[in-house]
Amino acid sequence: MKVLVTGITAKQIGSKRSFQIALNSGSIVQALQEGGHEVDWRAVVPGEDLSTYDRVFVYLGLVNSLSSQYAFGVLWALATRPDAYLALDDWQVKAIASAAKAVCRKGADELFKPAIPKNHREEAEPHKELLFNTLKELTGDTAIRRTCFTPMFRRGKPEKLGMIPVKRHVVFDPTTYWIDNYSKIVAEAREKGQVTEKQRTWIHAALVNKSEWIEKLQVSWPIQAYGNIKEKQPRVPEAELVPIIAGSWGLLSAAHNTPSSGWWRVRFAIAAACDTIVFGDANEMYTVYGEAFSKWPSDIERMSDEQLKERANKQKDLLIKQMMTQPELIETINKGISLC
Repeated sequence: MKVLVTGITAKQIGSKRSFQIALNSGSIVQALQEGGHEVDWRAVVPGEDLSTYDRVFVYLGLVNSLSSQYAFGVLWALATRPDAYLALDDWQVKAIASAAKAVCRKGADELFKPAIPKNHREEAEPHKELLFNTLKELTGDTAIRRTCFTPMFRRGKPEKLGMIPVKRHVVFDPTTYWIDNYSKIVAEAREKGQVTEKQRTWIHAALVNKSEWIEKLQVSWPIQAYGNIKEKQPRVPEAELVPIIAGSWGLLSAAHNTPSSGWWRVRFAIAAACDTIVFGDANEMYTVYGEAFSKWPSDIERMSDEQLKERANKQKDLLIKQMMTQPELIETINKGISLC
């Protein structure tokens, strides 16, 4: 099949620019290509003919976000391809509807507001009303329902995400791709001497402020924090953060707002590739591993090096045991595109 994958942000359209965080946009593309399909991964220009594609995937985001510069193309794809699939790569799916509602309340002119930078504005102008009416679909208040491709761990429950109503979720787990990718990065870093003996430290990486959660943990190991600019923490691409994590015994994982949903998060794959222990919310840990593990970080901090190694290996083994294999992932995506 000839398949188009597009999205609302630069990352979701396959931009090769340097990004600070790893999102899941490319996993569907890789699975489709390995499944034998011809894939175009690009932006859509309003007004273009998309009828030559057998299947169309549309990655969603917050239509009023500064990063959503390809919103006009996404709305055009949804408007002209009623059979298009939805796809998700960010855990903030609840906000998709609220962002769309905020724009819809103010009318079509709000969608075209110059203060919100968007590509292909000129091409979109002749289709202003069509695109605005299509935006109403993302409020969740219409009767339109589409199939949605949702990245989750095997025990995931997509109904807990708070997503707009969809016809069905095609749940897939891309962990195998990411463990392979990050394992190569760790191996290269070790060859270059960038990773030495593991240190009794915690790594914490988050774009939002999680200081309240961290303070309650009362850890004794030093914490190396990354990602939050307001807290004056360094922000580095996750691929560069991987060797740092590989040199540490512990990785802190603060829960998102739906910790028992099973939403897929790259940090668990990174930890497995780095042979590093994850400490996080008990509900999320159980959903990912099938075991909640330690209640407090101090349980881990008291372990010997051998015990730390055993714990890291156990988490890695449990993650690999529950994740989709590469053939299973490809089969899941292929079965999914047979659904409308």
